[in-house]
Amino acid sequence: YRQLGVHREREDLEAAFDRGDHALREVVGDLLDRAGDRLRLLIVIDQAEELATRTGTQERRAFVSLLRGCLDEDLPLWIVGTVRSEFLSTTPERSGLAEAVDDPVLVEPLSPDRLPEVIEGPAVLADLRFAPGLVQRMVQDTDQGDGLPLLAYTLRELYLRVGPNRTVRQEDYD
Repeated sequence: YRQLGVHREREDLEAAFDRGDHALREVVGDLLDRAGDRLRLLIVIDQAEELATRTGTQERRAFVSLLRGCLDEDLPLWIVGTVRSEFLSTTPERSGLAEAVDDPVLVEPLSPDRLPEVIEGPAVLADLRFAPGLVQRMVQDTDQGDGLPLLAYTLRELYLRVGPNRTVRQEDYD
């Protein structure tokens, strides 16, 4: 919203969402109206398994209903939810997501050979560099790709610490 010159308080959004199934669609429509044809929206629901493990039935149904209210081929909107693999057999049904899922995609853990790409690709876009040997050290510390969430957190913290146009040193990583 802020990039489009619009500011909405969290409380206002929560109140809008409490009004019913099409509230999220209205918020999305408002954004699209202000941005015109240049905007495509992506809603990411990370750790969607928490819909089954940490929310009550009423909250879960309301949330899924908000999402379903946006599922319209006329909207340039994509909704992506991530679910840990150990929850794949039961969570979509328990969470109510099963009927809202169009195209499930299984993303397997990355091999260590791909980790440098995961580190360096976004760093290039953020104009961030690494001291010699640091990327290899991060790959070793990440292990078989199981540590991607920690790696993502670490990279964000390093970026915040050194900022763009800087080089991350071994000392920064330590």
